[in-house]
Amino acid sequence: MPRYLHFVLFALMLPSGCTIDNGSAPTCPTTQCNPSDGDDGGQGDDPDDDVTTMAACGNAIIDAGEQCDSGNRGLASDGCSSSCRLEHDTWTQLAPTTLAKRTDFMAAYDASRGRLVMFGGWDGDQLFADTWELDGQAWVERHPTTSPPAMSQQAMVYDAARRRIVLFAADVSTAAGTTWEYDGTDWTRRITASSPDGRWSHAMAYDASRQRIVLFGGFNFEAKRFADTWEYDGTNWTPRTTATVPPRRMEHAMTYDAVREKVVMFGGDGNYGVLGDTWEFDGTDWALSATPTPAPRVNHAMAFDPVRGRVVMFAGYSTSAGTLADLWEYDGDNWMARTPPTGPSARIDHAMAYDTTRNRMVLFGGNAVVVGLTTDTWVLTSADPASPRDTCHGQTDSDGDGLTACGGPDNIGADPDCWGRCTPSCSPTLPNWPSSCDLDAPRCGDGVCAPDLEDPSLCPADCW
Repeated sequence: MPRYLHFVLFALMLPSGCTIDNGSAPTCPTTQCNPSDGDDGGQGDDPDDDVTTMAACGNAIIDAGEQCDSGNRGLASDGCSSSCRLEHDTWTQLAPTTLAKRTDFMAAYDASRGRLVMFGGWDGDQLFADTWELDGQAWVERHPTTSPPAMSQQAMVYDAARRRIVLFAADVSTAAGTTWEYDGTDWTRRITASSPDGRWSHAMAYDASRQRIVLFGGFNFEAKRFADTWEYDGTNWTPRTTATVPPRRMEHAMTYDAVREKVVMFGGDGNYGVLGDTWEFDGTDWALSATPTPAPRVNHAMAFDPVRGRVVMFAGYSTSAGTLADLWEYDGDNWMARTPPTGPSARIDHAMAYDTTRNRMVLFGGNAVVVGLTTDTWVLTSADPASPRDTCHGQTDSDGDGLTACGGPDNIGADPDCWGRCTPSCSPTLPNWPSSCDLDAPRCGDGVCAPDLEDPSLCPADCW
């Protein structure tokens, strides 16, 4: 074989990223270039340096900003891309729990304590009144001194400004609306001047920009479906009159899109059948999204992924397709199907929430129909889009772009994803930024919580 062919063959055998810098044979003693490999200019004083330095991606170690690192940079379809991002969404099941099987329970993520809180539910024979928390790995039962009565088919969300879980439910004996709050230690019933009627199968979402809990729909004892919008500010419930009103519904799902600052609602059981419409509430009015949607469904779950800026929806029941196990994302313009290779079984009446402490979506339990009630817990690690968004928590860099959420002193150098959060009164869009900024204006990291601009989920450095 001619000598030049030996050279070509050798070059083709080099690990991805190793390149010859002086025409001599480089030495890559491992399956990929070492982090210490560098270019010595061809002087030959260190044979191991006769290759160019390889980036951290490809060293088989998950470094900062990477989702994965298979050590096979450039190898297609191994689950990890050449930029060390997941090539597909990945579901992982956590260890089993001793929690009793149930359906129609309530769940919400407490961002201040890093816990997913679950309450109540029904197993087909009895209602539950127990409180459980998931600490990221295991479910632990809590034993508060005071607790709401046993119930199911109610709604619960986390109020980030007040650091409370808020539960709105129908009183089992009177059917009147009741409001409960959980602070991580005990439950407290709140008596409000006004309140929505008692109901079941309604949906709620926390609007972080306006620090209000938004409630829509549900049904009462007479099976009447509601189409009313209410807001809770921590003191009282207020009915909202909107120019546009979505159709009556129950068994729908809602979540808050923190990027676009809108409550998003999908599906449900309407007066004339199962719905497949997408609605958005901006604090003033509801608007119907014209985008094509997934199959109409009920008893599904939705949550917002702040890193990727997407609403995530899983499963539910469709009259045309039966019980579903599909995963969808909504970016404000389009719904997109996601296709992880494995995942939870088809189900209804499950719960889903985004764990901002561990940057992952959590799914729990429900009625898997084929196997019955289940208490399995799954976490979803999503493959990032081209430009993942930062969660904007203090001095972290959750999207791995090298920019800390709120930058350095005076928030100069903040991640562009976070300008509206870290410097709400001092956006880089201002003329002559940053010299034109008022350095005394509220900003994340100044040690003072500005309640009209910041809350614990947006600026934990000031508000926790």
